[in-house]
Amino acid sequence: MKAAASIETISIWILEALEEEWRREPDWLKCRLASEVLGPLKPAHQIEDADITRGLHFLMDRRYIKALNRSDGQALLPSDDGLAMLAKIDLSRIEEQEKKQWTRADKIALASLLFSVITFCLGLFIGDHLSKKSDNVVTPLQQTNNPSDASPK
Repeated sequence: MKAAASIETISIWILEALEEEWRREPDWLKCRLASEVLGPLKPAHQIEDADITRGLHFLMDRRYIKALNRSDGQALLPSDDGLAMLAKIDLSRIEEQEKKQWTRADKIALASLLFSVITFCLGLFIGDHLSKKSDNVVTPLQQTNNPSDASPK
């Protein structure tokens, strides 16, 4: 089950839908009605009419949207303040994504660390392998010129 969305989140969804409509048709007399613009939000975000109403009140109290009652219904478009708020939200989303991305220096540091670990492990393995080989090699005894060995029998 999906957790209930906050009023702020719902308000952002509403403002984004209204901005999309404003970009499509900024004329008050030609833009689509609020019900047409906001209706698709309900199934997309699993919210109800009451959630949209709360979000609209939230946005109107802060003057982020403007409304016009026409003969065919109510039209809603974002205000300049609403568009500015969306720009700030988009900028913060971009900054958040950039923080999550690995920088080139991070990638180089990780690759260097991995290379060092692999080289160290290979060095241990090869050194251990060579030392076992040298233990198995029989070296011939060298003759020494020891005076006690030279005595007649």
